[in-house]
Amino acid sequence: MTEMAITHFKPKEIGTSVEKLKEMGYEKDTFGNEFSDENQVLEMFPHDVILPSCPDSGDERADDVFFSIAKFIDDELENLYGMERFFNVKSKNDVIGQYVVCLAPHICTGTVGRIIGFSKTQTLLASPFMHAAMRRDADGDEAAAMLLMDMLINFSRKFLPAHRGGTQDSPLVLNTCIRAGDVDDQILDFTLGDYPLELYELCEQGKHSSEVHGVDNVKKRLKEGRDPFVGIKFSHNCSNLNGGVVN
Repeated sequence: MTEMAITHFKPKEIGTSVEKLKEMGYEKDTFGNEFSDENQVLEMFPHDVILPSCPDSGDERADDVFFSIAKFIDDELENLYGMERFFNVKSKNDVIGQYVVCLAPHICTGTVGRIIGFSKTQTLLASPFMHAAMRRDADGDEAAAMLLMDMLINFSRKFLPAHRGGTQDSPLVLNTCIRAGDVDDQILDFTLGDYPLELYELCEQGKHSSEVHGVDNVKKRLKEGRDPFVGIKFSHNCSNLNGGVVN
């Protein structure tokens, strides 16, 4: 999938019910109001991902793919290992809330994520922190996602090529907790708060960006001991993230 960064979403944009999102921990909207409506703007948790279900792309849709894989894994557990079925999916909506492993090219560390819904864009929509944890943090790179249970059951080093580079693109290590100070350091410049008037004034004077001190970013929050994962603000709202270029 093409990687795109996202910090906020509305339930109606990703096809997930208010009840399901509340189950997954979304209790208030980004403005601090009680969450009760599909049009409210929610601040995304750093490990959550929105996968593609784009009807016009010609590519397979993630909800179809993972629905099929979940049933296959349950068949494996029951018929090969004599264990209870794990997913018990009845519809594609049952894939929401499941854990995935996100992996960028040429990397051997996968980052665990959680599916919270599906967009109509052919992209991996995830927090900038998630992209940075995968080593990729710019729009336009590519990454993959696999069901965590699929990886745990069906991966073996014996499947990997023996030649140099054979261990790349394989989840040899799992990252289950993103630390803002330990991922790709471009995340340190990620702006979290409002753009202060000072930014525009110094820009008008042709000053260097290092002279702007009023910008709330990840580096500043880490230095001051504040949480960089919450209280992220955005500059412009939109009616629906699926309304632009989708493929």
